[in-house]
Amino acid sequence: MDCQPWRRRVTSRKPVQIEYPCRWLYKVITTDGRGDQQRIQAMLRGSDCRISLSSQSRTGKYVSLDVEIEVRDEAHRNTVYLLLQEMATVKMVL
Repeated sequence: MDCQPWRRRVTSRKPVQIEYPCRWLYKVITTDGRGDQQRIQAMLRGSDCRISLSSQSRTGKYVSLDVEIEVRDEAHRNTVYLLLQEMATVKMVL
């Protein structure tokens, strides 16, 4: 009997099929929310991009931004991810 049903093994993983173009949401964890909002907007200018404050840490040190953009294909999606990740004040991109 399985006492921990949430620990079931996954025996096969099917690759996720994403239909492009599509809207993609990136969660950006940063230490400069207001400044990064402006930098991201400038970096993605010409794109249909929405940036909004998602949450803030209890101490205010970290801010979470939602960055939603229309991506053309997987290469474009990965490029935007890398651009966001390379920003100096960004700690994590999900």
